[in-house]
Amino acid sequence: MNVFLRFFFLLSISGCATQLNVKDYHSDKFFESISKENQDLVVGIQTNAPELFTQIQKDANDEILKNFWGHSLNFDSGAKSEILDLGQMQSLAKFFNVSYGLENKSIHAGVMHTYGYLFSTLNTPYGFKRSRWIAPDLKEGFNLLDQSLSANPKEGTLLNNLTYFMGKIAFKTKEQLASLEKLTHVSSEIKNFPYKKLEIVELEEKIAKPESIKLTLRTYLVRFFNSNNLKNQFALIYGIEDATSKEIKLITLFPINRESYLKTIDSNLLGKDRPILIRYNAFIGQTKDDRYSGDRVISGI
Repeated sequence: MNVFLRFFFLLSISGCATQLNVKDYHSDKFFESISKENQDLVVGIQTNAPELFTQIQKDANDEILKNFWGHSLNFDSGAKSEILDLGQMQSLAKFFNVSYGLENKSIHAGVMHTYGYLFSTLNTPYGFKRSRWIAPDLKEGFNLLDQSLSANPKEGTLLNNLTYFMGKIAFKTKEQLASLEKLTHVSSEIKNFPYKKLEIVELEEKIAKPESIKLTLRTYLVRFFNSNNLKNQFALIYGIEDATSKEIKLITLFPINRESYLKTIDSNLLGKDRPILIRYNAFIGQTKDDRYSGDRVISGI
């Protein structure tokens, strides 16, 4: 009798483990399997990841949320390849009711850098795009016990939580900061986060040429509270500021290591009339032949 009981007990454990692996929101294989088997990505998410689909539904219906973001290219310059399959990108764009440029391959940066990256199968020189949302760096680096900046937050949605977190660091105008408080699916962990305790270095790149471009690129390097046993020690936030309104359109956030941090603040690249690159797949209407220059200044060191 004991032998049979032990057999069924082990069998039940094995079954539970298999089920957990299928629904593991911190597994590359979980997202890859959905992406590879579903050309209509939204339908695939609804069928195989209902918790994530609920998040996407809430974010797709939030117009205030979508207005905080700029545009991003569906193309990785390092890997020289599209980040997400065209049909899958169109599936997301349609569900979020945002445009997708067939010629320039641009899309809403918030949609792209969260849900688009989760289901990208492109392996870049830095690894898979989704790693920022399934690896422990942001959770452990910022003491986010409820995993608010992950694919499976205990409260809120990934895109709402991310937008609020980035906005509290990047936004400068009273209007944008007030609008940020109107987001309705932000976790209490993110709202009550100790933003004033953060150590932030800012790189300001004010485009002067061509004169028709009235934009300032802003990069925020945010030191983790904890970096023990983590391969990264900072979070990088990138946004684009309109010179007239001073409002910032968010582009991306991802963890970086100390080497990348030092490259970003390299004093040899600072000063007046310096070359300026549009980074991190941001799209401002540029073509591959466009060249930009202006002032590059560091503050907060």
